[in-house]
Amino acid sequence: MASDVVKLYISLLSEFFKLSDIVVMSSPSMKESQPLQIPRNSHSLSTAHYLMKILGELQETINELHALEISPEVGSSLKSLLESVEWRFVDLLVNNWLRGEPLPRFSGCSCISVTPLLDARFFYYLEAWVSSSSEMSATLHLEQMELFQRHMTTAAFKLAGGVDLSATSASKSAKQNPIPHALTAKVVKAFFDALYALVDGLVILASSDSSSIAGRMLINEVGKPVGLNPLELLDLQNGV
Repeated sequence: MASDVVKLYISLLSEFFKLSDIVVMSSPSMKESQPLQIPRNSHSLSTAHYLMKILGELQETINELHALEISPEVGSSLKSLLESVEWRFVDLLVNNWLRGEPLPRFSGCSCISVTPLLDARFFYYLEAWVSSSSEMSATLHLEQMELFQRHMTTAAFKLAGGVDLSATSASKSAKQNPIPHALTAKVVKAFFDALYALVDGLVILASSDSSSIAGRMLINEVGKPVGLNPLELLDLQNGV
């Protein structure tokens, strides 16, 4: 009976998350047929947060089932389930990390919603032209880019099985687990694709139309800088 319950559990999860063999899920035709299962108004940071929460719950359940030692077959099935979930979650995160959907606007307002901007292709909209306290010749936007990439890469590492996210392991020392080469290559490619998208955004910011698409359109949402902002003394329309 316990074995049948575990099989039903695996079946329901596989159906909900569209899980399959990793070789099948990694094929181009499978990617085209699978929906993202992510709300359109979400962003990559919230996606990473909730995917890690879900994975932590699954890891905790699987650890408890492993401890019951129901049968070798059940243990093997649970291991395959976790591997499929990790691949699927990394795939979902990568898609959200690089998502390039149209930007929704607030009704009756010309300003752009911050919600979808925390993805690499539209990250340049967060440039508020506030100078950095550590590097006066640069803006805070460069620091935001670094923090964004670091956070997303760390989240991808955790979703790929690099650490145990279950509550039972939270109090223990964070032991790093080996990550399959296929997942490592997937995350590395996503990192560089996101980096290229961020650099493309810098090119757009350096163009003559930058003032009409970024910065001051978000000033009411990200907050005005406190004190004198040295960049306000510069003529951003002057490219010399």
